Amino acid sequence: MLQVLTSLMRMLNLENTGLIRVENMEKSGWVDELVDEIGADWEAYSLKEKSDEAVQYKQGIGSTLGLLEKLEQLADVALILFAEKVILQNALKFYANSPEMKNSLNAGLEDLEDAQNSLKTVQEPAQYKIVKKAMSKKDIAQELPLDGFRKFERSHQARLSNLLKTTLSTEEKSLVRQRKNNLKAARNAYMSMQQKALGITQG
Repeated sequence: MLQVLTSLMRMLNLENTGLIRVENMEKSGWVDELVDEIGADWEAYSLKEKSDEAVQYKQGIGSTLGLLEKLEQLADVALILFAEKVILQNALKFYANSPEMKNSLNAGLEDLEDAQNSLKTVQEPAQYKIVKKAMSKKDIAQELPLDGFRKFERSHQARLSNLLKTTLSTEEKSLVRQRKNNLKAARNAYMSMQQKALGITQG
């Protein structure tokens, strides 16, 4: 096992960084213990994923995924925002296990509220034209305001993309990808609403 680690460190050019010293590992004798513990942790994680509770959880995710797929087809901006709000609220209540995660979820909920306010305003053409006029040029792209909804969609897409880089299960990542698809559908529908409110003819 030590030979494998040594070869790996040579490939990664870690031997001479001062961060890891192979000779110290050989003397300390804790390397094999570390490797065994890491392997045991992942084996336990794998068994946890096969428990009855995990199977029930995955089945529930499948049902939720089907409902979210219908939302994408409907492309109803208000419903998609509502679904995201429910998901974020439940993640904050049951899943958040660190201050950083709680801060991220709270920020997402605040941005989502801005998006919902923008959705109300865009349905009032006269008011929305005033909103656009008051915005700086940097907050306008292709004649459309980068308002609360547009900023939420962009930042939340990035937040969900980061989730795909974590150790979520395959089923959980499928759910995240569907949420991203829903946001894209909502964005396209919302941009059409912006064009209508501002009297912009679609090209």
